[in-house]
Amino acid sequence: MKKSLNPYWLLGCMIFIFILLLASYQLFPKSDITSNDKLKNIYDLSINHLNVIAKNPHYYGNSEKENVKNYIVSVIEKYGYKATLQKGHILNNFKFSNSGNQTIFAIVENIYVEIPGSSDDKIIIVAHYDSVPFGPGAADNSTAVCASLAVFENVCMDILKGDKPLNSIIFLFTDAEEIGLLGAEYFVENYKEKDKIAAVLNLDARGNRGKSILFQSNDKNGNIIRQYSKYDKNLIGFSFANDIYKRMPNRTDFTPFLESDIDGLNFAFLQNSVVYHSFLDNIKNLSTNSINQTISKVQNFIDAFSDYHFDSTKLISKNKNPYIYFTLFGKLFIFSKTFYIILASSIFLIIIILLIFSLIKKLFSFKNLLISFFQNLALFILFALTLFFSRFILYLIFPNLNIFYVTPYNEHLYFIFLYALSFLIVHLIVSKFSKFINFYSFYLTSSLFSFILMLIVINFIAGISLIFLFQSISFLLIFIISILFKSHYDKVEEKTYYIFSFIPSIITLSIGIPFSYLAYIALGLKNISFTFIGLFPIIPIFAGNYKRLSKYDKSLITTFLFILCIVFLFLIISNYNFDENRPILSSMTIEKDLDSSQLSIILPYNEVRYSNNPWHKSILSLGNPIIEKGRYKVSEIKDVKLQNLNFFEILNQKEDKRFKEYEINIKSDFWEFTLPENSQLIINNKLIINFDKITTFRGYLPYNTNMIVKIRIPISQILKYSFISYYFKENYKINIPQRPKELLGIYDYIVEKGSFK
Repeated sequence: MKKSLNPYWLLGCMIFIFILLLASYQLFPKSDITSNDKLKNIYDLSINHLNVIAKNPHYYGNSEKENVKNYIVSVIEKYGYKATLQKGHILNNFKFSNSGNQTIFAIVENIYVEIPGSSDDKIIIVAHYDSVPFGPGAADNSTAVCASLAVFENVCMDILKGDKPLNSIIFLFTDAEEIGLLGAEYFVENYKEKDKIAAVLNLDARGNRGKSILFQSNDKNGNIIRQYSKYDKNLIGFSFANDIYKRMPNRTDFTPFLESDIDGLNFAFLQNSVVYHSFLDNIKNLSTNSINQTISKVQNFIDAFSDYHFDSTKLISKNKNPYIYFTLFGKLFIFSKTFYIILASSIFLIIIILLIFSLIKKLFSFKNLLISFFQNLALFILFALTLFFSRFILYLIFPNLNIFYVTPYNEHLYFIFLYALSFLIVHLIVSKFSKFINFYSFYLTSSLFSFILMLIVINFIAGISLIFLFQSISFLLIFIISILFKSHYDKVEEKTYYIFSFIPSIITLSIGIPFSYLAYIALGLKNISFTFIGLFPIIPIFAGNYKRLSKYDKSLITTFLFILCIVFLFLIISNYNFDENRPILSSMTIEKDLDSSQLSIILPYNEVRYSNNPWHKSILSLGNPIIEKGRYKVSEIKDVKLQNLNFFEILNQKEDKRFKEYEINIKSDFWEFTLPENSQLIINNKLIINFDKITTFRGYLPYNTNMIVKIRIPISQILKYSFISYYFKENYKINIPQRPKELLGIYDYIVEKGSFK
């Protein structure tokens, strides 16, 4: 056995690290704006708009949203176009339980402008102009609004030069997205020429940096994605994101269009999601690259479809089965599941069979194949369990991570640390038992194992089957390279084999790394175990070689992974503590129960348990804290006073033999009624809604208005209510301890609840 490090093994490892970096490079946002005068001008316009629109929170029901609406209208009308204000009420119904529903009511006011084209087809760019109450929404969704406005201005200037589009271009700024996609729903339901909309682009954000990802599309129309990709050279999108998103309870403004069978593309940037829906989502923290990304998406969409002839593709673009697509370094690859996957699978299976029968007698036996297959299965399970165990250890070391809903600050540090630690553990285990690994049969069965996984998932999540197909191809190429060296270069195999054996890994890692990282960003730190699928190939790629390596060669990997773990653990520790720049995103509900005359304060359980901040203890000490439905509820509060809220006023109350009727003047930001069966609700003496099932009815109050609601319920029933407003301490007098700066209030509500009997 060699007693020194093999330089060829070292070179091979360096090549592999280069492949990792190269595959990761496509995740970094980049833009051609600085080298493109037109895009640079659009960027400057966007920044000007952003400084106005994202200055303050502009949520449904407050004056700032009205100011933003008026500003958008003024920009549109400056160029001689009419800004259409699409105003009306909407009722959005959701299935709530087996015994009832949930209904959301609001009066929305969308803004849109249409630049007419010479054909009947229309394309539409969508961005919502409302924010949440507890943040100015620089990323979500002012960046998209400002980019759309700036591109609109640029289109107007092009038209003045005589460049008229073939298809009409609609810029739509939707209202009330943050309270349930109500503006987009209203537009789709009420726009009279909906059937002429040929393609839609929706832009959103769940973070304030990173690359803008194509995470959703109508995957039965490959022509839309193909056409767009011709103009976007930095496109990143994978059909597995579409597959996963469809199985999650999330919705965006793109959803109503998709449900109406309107083709389109849904983009968002996702990194640093900890700032999402908070005061941290401000201009100061917004990534310039993400602004550039958003501008490019809007301009690329217009370049791709403003002069595109949709009629020639409408009849042939629909596919009964979803398309599988992926991007590699900005280049789109797309194919249908039924034809290309079956073709690729058949060719692959033939190659496997030929290789087995031609080489089996020389290199390995059926017993070797069977053992190697179970070794791959064991490694697959081991890596998943190790990543789960590593995450469990991480939460033990840093219990404050339980506070975060999705990912913490500096999310990439945790991702790299957990994978480095998992690789280190698996590496040490595999090194000890490497003598049982048959070099040739192991890579062949690695390919076969991934191929079988592809066949298993192809009918469930077609996009993920692509990941396993790429893994299978990579392992097969490694096997072929090893066979070539065995047959023709036996004398120099040990020296130069390692330089070439890692090269096929670029095939699987170029799609595996984006999958693992983007799935981690989307699903959160607690669900990181699911993401191991994309990076699993690294384990067998190295494990197959271990039997042929000296302990000095293996120690190189041990040392590298150990140093990586230490470095990123140190970085995590140095960025771990909360302060004014990295605060805990804190939530609180102040609840006044009019039935019992009790005042309560409600805090999230994880926030109280893991923050160790004295403020939480001071709140708990105000009364009797109990744990209820995953929350701390502090009741029986003494020495705390709250002024009369004046959220509602009963104008009239009457009853007969069958019904009780209440006439209520509502003044709170929003409200909820639990309506029993056979109830009726009338809003402002105009809108009549009947409920034949138990229904939770939530309504929102437009800016500078109150609302008269009449409710009729059966005489034997009870009407439960909650009147709710956003809690800003300057608006209410309540003598509770003030939050320190390292606790940032979000989703703070003040509630008056009770029942009419």
